[in-house]
Amino acid sequence: MKIRYVISVLVILALALAACSGHHRDRDDDGIENPYSGSGTPSAPAGVTAAALSSSSIAISWNAVSGAASYRVYYEIGNSNTKNLAGTVSGTSYTATGLSANTTYYWYIKAVNSYGESGYSSYASATTSGSNPSSGGSSSAPSAPTGVTAAALTSGSIAISWSAVSGAASYRVYYATSSSGTKNLAGNVSGGTTTTYTHTGLNASTTYYYFVTAVNSSGTASEYSSYAYAATAGASGTLYSSWSNGSIAAGDFVIYTFSVSSGTTYRIWWNDSYEGNGTKTLDVKVSARYTASGTSIFSGVDSGWTTAQSFTASSSGTVTVTVQGYSSSSSGTFGICYSTSGTRPAT
Repeated sequence: MKIRYVISVLVILALALAACSGHHRDRDDDGIENPYSGSGTPSAPAGVTAAALSSSSIAISWNAVSGAASYRVYYEIGNSNTKNLAGTVSGTSYTATGLSANTTYYWYIKAVNSYGESGYSSYASATTSGSNPSSGGSSSAPSAPTGVTAAALTSGSIAISWSAVSGAASYRVYYATSSSGTKNLAGNVSGGTTTTYTHTGLNASTTYYYFVTAVNSSGTASEYSSYAYAATAGASGTLYSSWSNGSIAAGDFVIYTFSVSSGTTYRIWWNDSYEGNGTKTLDVKVSARYTASGTSIFSGVDSGWTTAQSFTASSSGTVTVTVQGYSSSSSGTFGICYSTSGTRPAT
């Protein structure tokens, strides 16, 4: 009887220990218990960078983490070793504002999904601008860039340009998906006289708004420029000497490219509802430019069926042709091609 009692007690203790181990709670490296730690949690973000924008703001970015639904941005001030939550975002960049001047901030990122959060990333640091005699440069912010322009190149890229700013050592290009939306750092441009940037990897049929800041040799940034915006094309492809048939949604456009040889005359033809063989439903206007230089060949021409739009290539390279509805509210179908003879290709 006594043996059976002892065995029963041991079984109960074993079950209790098993239950406790099944509810073990891990701790993150900040000492906070995390009931979700395990194989389902995302990895800590890598590639963290931080760059001071002004005396009160810093831009932070990092690489995307597979399986992450959002990210938490933390900072430490100086050697405090106390991490503070700055914000939570769904993308891979964050701009911290309202910071103290001439102060070093250390930035850490955690990836978050339905299982929990990762550990902290490695840190990136940046120091807000301010009076700093040892910096070897002026702490006065340069003027904001002017003359900002944006032009779509393809369904996934936009070219941005601006006027040079006196005293600028580099520029930062930011983008947003609305004129008042969150600004994300697209890239840094080194050299005060380099005033162009090509933003790639964009979504088709999307409008992007661009802002540029000038940065001096001390790292002090100007205010944002006025914005310029452009919409990526709905599709892009190659223009052929045989007819290509396409369609355009209201407010959208399509881009084609083709190669040209210097001294050769090319004719671009199109078939639409304004002038054509009666099979197309959209009245379009067409523009063409040299891809590399952006120099216009012709712009916004409405008719290209009876008489083609012709040009003689001034140099060898690529020409970009843009097709859009004559009315931005219209949608429908069209056809387009090119030839090197004066005869329109058969449809």
